Amino acid sequence: MRFLSDLRTADPVDCPYLPNRSFIQEYFFADSLSHREFSRLLAAGWRRFGNFFFRPNCPGCVRCIPIRVDVRSLSPTRSQRRIITRGRDVRMEAVEPRPSDEAWLVYSEHSLSQFGKGTDREDFERTFFDKAVPAFQTEYRLDGNLIALGFLDAGDEGMSSAYFSFRAGMVETLARFTQRVPGVGLCSGERRTMVLFGLLGSRMSVHGIQSPLWPPSAAGLRNGRVDSSGGLFHRIA
Repeated sequence: MRFLSDLRTADPVDCPYLPNRSFIQEYFFADSLSHREFSRLLAAGWRRFGNFFFRPNCPGCVRCIPIRVDVRSLSPTRSQRRIITRGRDVRMEAVEPRPSDEAWLVYSEHSLSQFGKGTDREDFERTFFDKAVPAFQTEYRLDGNLIALGFLDAGDEGMSSAYFSFRAGMVETLARFTQRVPGVGLCSGERRTMVLFGLLGSRMSVHGIQSPLWPPSAAGLRNGRVDSSGGLFHRIA
């Protein structure tokens, strides 16, 4: 690992997960991490975009829970199997991260349609294609056309789903679910045991994706609470 900055603490902002609370994160910049080094950061609750590594550090609050799913004990529900069947014509390939015009088109269109804002191609390539950590790019094609694009960071013991974007007009339930299936499949194929999907706050979302897109019966959620008895969820200290 090569550190590009010291450890820093950001100024408080409005919490994106919980109402009437402040959000504080600590962060640093680094690159050239090994699988093992990145696994140790994941185990300590860190996430990353590009060479920017961050985690919540809010005094008196531990409501944000990094979600780690044990792929060995996860099996699709009936509704998830239906979604997989609906996507049988979509072909997925996991490759080394590689910028391209079609990848930029999917990402920029997604940013505009989902968040109402444009984005910068240089920033896109710096965030997802600088080799800060070992990573995969997942490409989803229908009739040969790229319709969705995902990024999975790889550690020794598991993978972290960093981002997923898709063409406007694609069914969101199908589009967002397909990122979870390859995450689990790639972990299993490479003998990794965990896939990390993001932070779970009181609004039951992972990166803003509401839990019905990852049905509660499969995720360990019971009546709006985290049920850790099945071993699927782990609070990372």
